[in-house]
Amino acid sequence: MKKYRSLLLIGLAGLVLNGCSPKIPFTQTIREQYKLSENDLKALQFYNSHEIVLNRAQRSAQEQELVEGTLTITNDRSLEQIVIKIGTPGVVLKVPGTTTLGVSFEVGDGTTLVFGTSAKGDNERYSLMAPEWENNRGKIQYAGKTYYTSRRSGDTHLLFKMQRLSKYIKKQRVVKGRKI
Repeated sequence: MKKYRSLLLIGLAGLVLNGCSPKIPFTQTIREQYKLSENDLKALQFYNSHEIVLNRAQRSAQEQELVEGTLTITNDRSLEQIVIKIGTPGVVLKVPGTTTLGVSFEVGDGTTLVFGTSAKGDNERYSLMAPEWENNRGKIQYAGKTYYTSRRSGDTHLLFKMQRLSKYIKKQRVVKGRKI
């Protein structure tokens, strides 16, 4: 009885794993091969391959005061951080070019990040882009403010699910034979 239960569990696990589509990198080759239109791209569910952290540091005015014979200087600093965890679902809101996509991972004005490719060949994935890069950190506009991406965020690329289904149509007829 245990043997049959084990076989049944293994069979069910195989069906479940078979039904799941793996997330694969979205590439320019895929976009061109399947002739994906703007509407097609907007209908696809995308995911980010790595965590994206957007940082915005602000300094306020320096304050000084004399307290009991001591000069106290206060520098206020604040850090705003937006974290987009690995595997967060995103949607294409705009298609600014033939090799770029504007993807949003949250609702709101200006919350689009640009992903694109400039390389042909092995590394043609749609990676996070920024107008300026300095020390592996991108400077981008997000929700109307300037942010700097975390280091190595340029390695982040888009993933999506692709499922291949094969249709096999079989026509069969049984011939009864001929008699004289």
